[in-house]
Amino acid sequence: MLGALRKYNWLFPVLILFSLALGTIGFYQYAILHGTTPDVLSSLYLSLQLFVLNSGGVDDPLPLILEITRFLAPAVTASGIFFVIWEPFYQNYLLFKIRFWKNHIVVCGLSKKAELLILNFLEQEKEKFQVILIEPNAEHSGISHLKKKRSDHSTGQCH
Repeated sequence: MLGALRKYNWLFPVLILFSLALGTIGFYQYAILHGTTPDVLSSLYLSLQLFVLNSGGVDDPLPLILEITRFLAPAVTASGIFFVIWEPFYQNYLLFKIRFWKNHIVVCGLSKKAELLILNFLEQEKEKFQVILIEPNAEHSGISHLKKKRSDHSTGQCH
């Protein structure tokens, strides 16, 4: 889940700025609607307060933009807090899960020696081995060769 969100790391700051802009516009419209003098800095300040669940003590009627922002800004805050708290827990969970892995080898880089090592493990009849290959070049010709060999040997797996 977090890996997919890392691809969109620009989204969170955009949502913050979008909420600030909507809130500023909403409070500006609110001032006009209620007959007070609109002030951009005051509207910006009030929209900042929305992130900590302070709506600025507004009375009905509210502009639609302000209604939307009153829900959007705290949701952005809550999601930011969630991801900040979740990330270390998830990393620790993955480290904990790794401790229970058995019968596997991790090979970093597919050289000729690494390919021979993987083939040797795949040919062993005693135990089933899971081979994890870390190769930056996904189009490496040896990968397709190893996948073919994996299908020939029912005892091993290669990912």
